[in-house]
Amino acid sequence: AIGTFGLLFGGGEIQQPFFKGWNVGGPTGSLFPFLFVTIACGACSGFHGLVCSGTTSKQLSKESDAQPIAYGAMLAEAFVAGKIYGNGIGNFLSLIIGKENLPLAITIGAMAFSTFVFDTLDVACRLGRYLFQELTGWKDLKGAALGTVITAGVPALILMNTEEGAWTKFWTLFGASNQLLAAITLTTISVWQYQMKRPVWPVLIPMVFLLGITIWALFSLMISNYQSAVGFNINLLNAAASALLISLAVYINYLALQRVRV
Repeated sequence: AIGTFGLLFGGGEIQQPFFKGWNVGGPTGSLFPFLFVTIACGACSGFHGLVCSGTTSKQLSKESDAQPIAYGAMLAEAFVAGKIYGNGIGNFLSLIIGKENLPLAITIGAMAFSTFVFDTLDVACRLGRYLFQELTGWKDLKGAALGTVITAGVPALILMNTEEGAWTKFWTLFGASNQLLAAITLTTISVWQYQMKRPVWPVLIPMVFLLGITIWALFSLMISNYQSAVGFNINLLNAAASALLISLAVYINYLALQRVRV
């Protein structure tokens, strides 16, 4: 509410150009297909599709409530934009509590954004631990502890052995993998719709588009990172991860086709 109030009455101006061109830098310099695998709150997100579905489904009294609750929440989340969000909320809040309290207002805005980030990291680590325990069958406390150490330890080791700011090299790969999860989510729903003899095209069409776009992006990342790799470094690791994600996506969709044929 504070953000909306500030947008309407804060006197701010839109300074970002609507369109900068097709060459936008990044791993390949191409706006397409990377526009569709950019991490942006409100995007078609596999993380939200798989993680938040367990929470969202508990908020629905009937299936028709899914659109205003789930889709509406994703639109509302588009307000979130990192440090820009925190500073913006702070500036908007200072319209109410006074410009002399701007540092306090920005702190409150940053705290509001941090709750989103910390929740995401918490849930991602927990999911990694769950997956480890399911794959190994080690479901006692020792398995939980080891799964947590592995889930949090692998990225920690990578970051400790790379230069400062290296996380940015993983960001595009993270975006592509997230949208790939969304495509796989839609694949699963498509198969379920088909088996339940429900209309499948409303889910199948976006699935085909998203799957094609993300595999295209991952293939581009694999090639560009491999070509720029010098020895065993982050670029080579990104190339290997991209290849692995493509392979898993092809395999999962192969299994989906097998289920449809049955």
